[in-house]
This record gives sequence, structure tokens and C-alpha cells, in this order.
Amino acid sequence: FGARFLGKQPPLTVIKAGEAAGEDTVEAITAATVTSRAATQAVNQIAAYVNGLLDAAEAPAGQN
Repeated sequence: FGARFLGKQPPLTVIKAGEAAGEDTVEAITAATVTSRAATQAVNQIAAYVNGLLDAAEAPAGQN
């Protein structure tokens, strides 16, 4: 399942098999859509946190 996230840029959305895929979608595990959505939500939250840290590190001194 983890391989489905490779090369993707958050925020990501879960889709079911057969739905149109895009650069921001991850196909759910068959019969585990709720689990797939929870894992994707966790990835999105971690990505947002890391992006916040990176933005703060890149801000000029005194603007953090």
C-alpha cells in the first residue's frame, strides 16, 4: 500500500478501484477503504507538519 504514495504530492485523496486517478489520488486497498482513508489522512497531516517546519526554517530571521 505504501508504494501507492510514491511520487505523489499531498494533500492526497483516496479513490476506489475503477475511479479516475490523478496526481493527487491514492487507490484504496480493496475492502479496506476506511483504513486507506485513515492512512492517507495521516500522510497528509505529517506532510503539512513537515511543510510548516520547512517554511519556518526558510523564513528570514525574526519572521518565524
